[in-house]
Amino acid sequence: MLPNTLFCNRDEYDADYQSVRNKLGNFGLEGYAHEIPIKDLSGGQKARVVFAALYFMRPHVLFLDEPTNHLDIESIEALILAINEFTGGVVCITHDSRLIQEAQLEMWVVEDNNCYEYDGTYETYKSKILKCIEEYGSHHNKEN
Repeated sequence: MLPNTLFCNRDEYDADYQSVRNKLGNFGLEGYAHEIPIKDLSGGQKARVVFAALYFMRPHVLFLDEPTNHLDIESIEALILAINEFTGGVVCITHDSRLIQEAQLEMWVVEDNNCYEYDGTYETYKSKILKCIEEYGSHHNKEN
């Protein structure tokens, strides 16, 4: 499997064999799994290979759309580690509160045809939304 992590033009990336093994280990892929063909890895293990490959590709920006969907807990932890180690920009669309909090992502809210940065924590935003839902329910019940 290890050669599969070096899937791009190798001249563009500074990744020797031991560096790749170390990074795979950092992302929770055990040593024995480093030699397994990627087609035989679990979904979570494949995700960890992708995180390691992205590390060596050194992109400037990551666009992640619900990246925790279909990941096991260990893979989510590896994703959080990858985001926290990443030095570029991250645009992440997620409903995963753990990812938002542990990866210390800025929150941007889309509502009423606008998009704005939310200047608060996930918990304060959650409280705000729950209060709006409660008020809507109270108002709606009074009308009926």
